[in-house]
Amino acid sequence: MYNYIIINNNLVESQDKAKKVIRILQNPDAIFLGSLSKVYQRRHHQGKSKPYWYLTWKEGGKSHAIYIPPQDVERVRKGIGNMKKLKEYLTDLAKENLERLKRTRDVHKR
Repeated sequence: MYNYIIINNNLVESQDKAKKVIRILQNPDAIFLGSLSKVYQRRHHQGKSKPYWYLTWKEGGKSHAIYIPPQDVERVRKGIGNMKKLKEYLTDLAKENLERLKRTRDVHKR
């Protein structure tokens, strides 16, 4: 699959990160964008506060929220974590690719 000559551990680390990205993407239902918020709502007739969970995100410059039932909270929490990991892994891979490219090119500041 990879046709690179391994000179140092950077390429091995890149391959490991790529495999982690693929593993996460194999289950696209387990990826969520946004953040999970717990909101307490007081019921006047009962006098008790009950927690409610919402997934919030921004789209088109506007904030959105959707109610998350208690049985789905952990799945959504993991999905948000998966999205954060994807962003981190892909950013690291892009930076490593840029560094490898810069080593093979004459780079000038503009």
